[in-house]
Amino acid sequence: MAQIPLSWSVEGDYEARMIAVDSDDTIDEVANAIAAFAVGKWVPEQPDKTMRVRVQGQSELLPRQGKVKDHLKYWQCVEVIFE
Repeated sequence: MAQIPLSWSVEGDYEARMIAVDSDDTIDEVANAIAAFAVGKWVPEQPDKTMRVRVQGQSELLPRQGKVKDHLKYWQCVEVIFE
C-alpha cells in the first residue's frame, strides 16, 4: 500500500494534471478518482459511457479490475477515455 503519483489527461480536455493513487486501487478506482476532478468541470458528463484508462500513447485499455501496482509505474502518464 503506497501512494503512486500519476500524470493524467481526459479525452476532450487540453491539459495534463497530477494525482496520487494507492498502489492497491483498481484501475476503475483510478478512473473514478480522476472523474471527480474533471467530469463536469473540464469535460462534459457522459452518463451513457464508461470511463476507461490507458497508458498515454498506447491503444490497449488497462483491465478495469487490475491493480495499480500491477499496471502502472511512478509518474506514468495515463489517458482517461469515454467508451
